[in-house]
Amino acid sequence: MQRRLNEILNILKLTGSKNWDGDAEYPATYLTYRRLDLDNAIRSALSRKHKTRTSRVRPQAESSQPTTKNAPLFNFTHQINFD
Repeated sequence: MQRRLNEILNILKLTGSKNWDGDAEYPATYLTYRRLDLDNAIRSALSRKHKTRTSRVRPQAESSQPTTKNAPLFNFTHQINFD
């Protein structure tokens, strides 16, 4: 549970956008801080979820094509004669 909470907080910290206090606000502190960007955080969390998923193994499909015995490539019928 604690690991999950730390992971969520880490995503929120990493995906926040930088905001400079003082560009349009009054009174201003003129400090830069991170603003929560929930859309970016959700997008990041979903992409991490897909990256950590284990790879799937493709099941063996039954072939609907009839099996034929392949003739050997180098046999007596494929000889080249130089007369």
